[in-house]
Amino acid sequence: MAEADVKKFEELVAQAKDNLCLRVMAYFKDSDHSLKDQSLYLALTVDGLKWKALNKNNPVYTVEGIGSNLIRDPYIVKKADGTYLMIATDWTLYGAEKVHANHRLYDGSISKENSWDYETDNYWDVNTTCLIFADSPDMIHWSNPRQIQMVSDELKKEFYKNCGNYMHCWAPEVVFDTDENGCAKVIHVAKDGTEYRYGVIWSGDGEENGHRKISDDREYNETWVNWTNDFETFTPGEIYFANSSANIDASVLTDTAMTGSSEKKYYLFFKDQVEHQHGIGQVEASSLDSHSFDAAKDFSNVIYSKDKGNGDITKVTGSLYNEGEGPFAFRPYKDRNLWYLFVDCHDAHAEKVFGAFSSTDLKNWKSENDATEFPDGVIRHGSTVSVTLEEAISLVRAFGLENI
Repeated sequence: MAEADVKKFEELVAQAKDNLCLRVMAYFKDSDHSLKDQSLYLALTVDGLKWKALNKNNPVYTVEGIGSNLIRDPYIVKKADGTYLMIATDWTLYGAEKVHANHRLYDGSISKENSWDYETDNYWDVNTTCLIFADSPDMIHWSNPRQIQMVSDELKKEFYKNCGNYMHCWAPEVVFDTDENGCAKVIHVAKDGTEYRYGVIWSGDGEENGHRKISDDREYNETWVNWTNDFETFTPGEIYFANSSANIDASVLTDTAMTGSSEKKYYLFFKDQVEHQHGIGQVEASSLDSHSFDAAKDFSNVIYSKDKGNGDITKVTGSLYNEGEGPFAFRPYKDRNLWYLFVDCHDAHAEKVFGAFSSTDLKNWKSENDATEFPDGVIRHGSTVSVTLEEAISLVRAFGLENI
């Protein structure tokens, strides 16, 4: 069966000709909060818009040995050395039989706290300052699953003292950029002179002083970062992006230079949490360092949102979507001024879950919903990574490809 799928996939590739866009999308499912749903799923595309599930829309990887092993918001990055890293929101304390004492900390040491009030049978009461990591050479074979606390014990305890629960750590992604040789650039220099090439960004509901900011009686989320060169040890968590309203689900686009130009800006897409809005904002910067995106305290561009005045939802072609989150953007073709943006419209599960947009200038966006296809089911919070033809064929051979 797999070889038959490979042959059909190669036919799709041949049909795409100059419009070939090979990418993998990572996602999870959110229908019943089971381990099967809350694992890593992959889908493949040849055009950037129509996505076909691998492994018959079953998980390709399930975490083992960490509590209940549940994850959300899986994100895959291809590092400069050609290997892959998955980072995910830690949901392993939901339904866990026992707490995991002595967590590993961001700096590689072991937490001095041997008792965490984490276990819960309330799915939406999970609060953990950890993320889940795993490594792979090919997105087929996964190893080294690890649960890492991204803030210090001291900050964790101070936050608990002030707020009555633990700070959450949601929707991780990696920020980095490469030079003309494909090597990761230095994007942050610490006070001690250490150079860092990668940042892990995530959404947290606390301040660096261990307090929670409240605005209009609502919790105030901001984007945090831990800098690293190896994804084993990290700098302490610090604020990366703070706008004038709460934000979560930050995602950074680096491939932005217009055709024929070497000048480029970086764009950060995020979910705003303004009441009655809950849409997708876009800000720009010339650096990937901490606070570079703060200059645009409010949206430089509102791509998708509710009508703030009366709460009506904005019509996106193909469906009426309510709230949007989990944005991710990419450039499907290196030689064209074209970008796609996908948004997890999580209240639209009866129809297409992801809203899709395109832009030729990174300022004006139009709907592409009529052109998209996605795997069946309540798929959630996608992310995407580019793959070679050889890598794509290996994935199809290993897992098979649905609906081809």
